[in-house]
Amino acid sequence: RKEGRKILLFAAFSFAILFFISPDSYIRGIYGHLDSAWFFEAGRAWMLGLTPYVDFADSKGPLLWLIYGMGYLISHQDYTGVFWMSVVFYTAAFYFNYRAALVLTKNSHQSIVASLLMALFYFFPLFHYEIRAEDFCQPFMSISFWALCVISQGSSNTRQLKQALLALGGATAALLLIKFNYAAMQLSIVLCAAITTLRQRRDFAKSFVHYLSGVLIVLLPFV
Repeated sequence: RKEGRKILLFAAFSFAILFFISPDSYIRGIYGHLDSAWFFEAGRAWMLGLTPYVDFADSKGPLLWLIYGMGYLISHQDYTGVFWMSVVFYTAAFYFNYRAALVLTKNSHQSIVASLLMALFYFFPLFHYEIRAEDFCQPFMSISFWALCVISQGSSNTRQLKQALLALGGATAALLLIKFNYAAMQLSIVLCAAITTLRQRRDFAKSFVHYLSGVLIVLLPFV
């Protein structure tokens, strides 16, 4: 129940912020969209059985089209379905920020505050003007930071370490399927985790198998 209340807090916080600043919100019109307009069109095309945009030289991928396709299924006529998808994704981002901070601080209240303060950086108006591919990458970056924190603590809890490695691999695959240059950035976190694993004298091969399993769990359904 305690975790549920925290998730509800982050959901309410995400809804309140996005309701006022997101161009996809109920209080905004259907105009004023740039990249997100053709993201929506690609997702809509896929949901209607058409071939979505496939120029991967532009670095976007099928998970992004799936997100926007689900937004289209929620609302055919405007972007409010995408708004609800963004609320879900930012709820996850704030929650895993909290989990990462909790590993470091061991204090629930401090960790909640640290997570909520991340909104200042996510939505800083000089560089954030619409909900785009980068926004949907945020929860997977948060998961990666949480996983790195768990691995760096050198916990003897093998189940938690396995979960962290699986999550780290899954985040790599998800980022690859949204915007593959984000996955390239996230590999710096994977590299830190690999170096930490070696320094802690853990079974590197077993850790890599767990990481690779996380990659495949997310990647194979799309393949």
